[in-house]
Amino acid sequence: MSASDWKDISPPFSPRWVDRLIYEVDLENLIREYVVLERNGPRMSVGKCPFHNEKTPSFTVVLKSSRGQTFYHCFGCGAHGNALIFLQEVEHVNNMEAIIFLAKRVNMQVPWQQLKRFKKEIKKWE
Repeated sequence: MSASDWKDISPPFSPRWVDRLIYEVDLENLIREYVVLERNGPRMSVGKCPFHNEKTPSFTVVLKSSRGQTFYHCFGCGAHGNALIFLQEVEHVNNMEAIIFLAKRVNMQVPWQQLKRFKKEIKKWE
């Protein structure tokens, strides 16, 4: 299995672990590596969308919603998601690559034991 084959595989990590990973990532700082953001209130930043060309900013990063979630949304093209989805879209990487990148970024240990069925492929990612 090549690295490109991972694109359509949802890694069998527990949803709880993935949720914790997404929670630990500072979405605003991640997005600032790709987009110039300006604060628009205590819980929101805006900038030009990295997914399409636009003249005025319509890309919004919500730092903490009423549900405690952090996410981005573009009112121009409809792009929406969390840190994992953003990284996949902006870097054109698959789910596994994005998870490993984000885990390293926040110093979270990847639960490799949950991937025993992919034993040979794991060596490529460790």
